[in-house]
Amino acid sequence: MTAGLSSSLITSITLDTATDSKISNINLYSSRAEISRIYKFSVAQGANQLVISNLPDVLQNETLR
Repeated sequence: MTAGLSSSLITSITLDTATDSKISNINLYSSRAEISRIYKFSVAQGANQLVISNLPDVLQNETLR
């Protein structure tokens, strides 16, 4: 995890899926799998931007929560 401050006073937080998360649950279906991960990180007061790298290429964006 890295955090930095951009020039517009937004704190940027970068997480890597492989090193900054833990798998909490896996559900297998006939045509797909659902993998739940837990990320732990701290945010600064004010605006924060979260960037998560190394997510699967076949990720369905509407399933992110």
